[in-house]
Amino acid sequence: MALCCLLLDACVVTDGGKVIVFLATQDSVDFQQALFSSILGVMLEDTDRRVDFVKLHGDMTQHDRAEVFRKFRDASAGVLFTTDVASRGLDVPQVDLIVQCCVPLRPEDYVHRAGRTARIGAKGRVVILLFPSEVGFLDVLADHKIKVDKMELKELLCKVYALKQQILEARTDPGQKLKTMEDFVTTLQLIFENEVYAEQELLAMAKKGFLSHVRSYASYPRAMREVVSFRALHLGHLAKAYCLRETPSTLGAQWASEPPKGATGGHGHRDARAKTDEEIRELVGRQSPKVKISEYDSGLVASKKKKKSKNS
Repeated sequence: MALCCLLLDACVVTDGGKVIVFLATQDSVDFQQALFSSILGVMLEDTDRRVDFVKLHGDMTQHDRAEVFRKFRDASAGVLFTTDVASRGLDVPQVDLIVQCCVPLRPEDYVHRAGRTARIGAKGRVVILLFPSEVGFLDVLADHKIKVDKMELKELLCKVYALKQQILEARTDPGQKLKTMEDFVTTLQLIFENEVYAEQELLAMAKKGFLSHVRSYASYPRAMREVVSFRALHLGHLAKAYCLRETPSTLGAQWASEPPKGATGGHGHRDARAKTDEEIRELVGRQSPKVKISEYDSGLVASKKKKKSKNS
């Protein structure tokens, strides 16, 4: 729900604007754009704010990409979900926020992504969302003289929590009381999960996005695998980020019956390391089904865990 809260803050709490969200794979882009369009798009209609949720990746035709670019460029407020295909050469004015939901393949790719905001002297923010197993990437950025500050999630949640009635009343029981931020985050997570499981097509997209995200770890150069360790990744938390209720072992069994498709490999590239892909598949199958998954307990509020960082 961290991404959801960031988008609510950018589109509702502040004056609105444009946000670019970088994701690991084309399948992830397809899923997240469909999900946020069907939920936040409807929620924001009741706030008198028009926000377009669009997507851009390499499998789209040139005509479709040009149309998406035009729509996003001309919009007063919008969210663009994309792979690294948009990290270079995309000149969009007034992009207020860049959200990186995956560690880039190389440190210089972080810079290229960040360069989509604060253009021509304008102000902008860059946020990178990290799992605990990925915080080593901050040391890599520091080695490249890139200063990254920790983001206080509680402050962000407080701002979004003030909107609880405004954005949730249409999708919750009128008698339901959201007394705490934990109630709010839990309810928001359930809204997203219920939406996914109510639509078979969206559920299939969620599973496909999750599995392609897992495969994307095979795309990292060897030097980066030391700081972005797949073996240390909590697959349950990753599955929760895709609003999935199945255990990783169950999803891994489904993966075993469906050979990986190279066209939707990590970071928009084809999977080129079959041996690594098989290793990842095996590790997914080993995940314990008894692990209790909680987005709220996974570091969303607790300040001790370095879940996200921001570079101003």
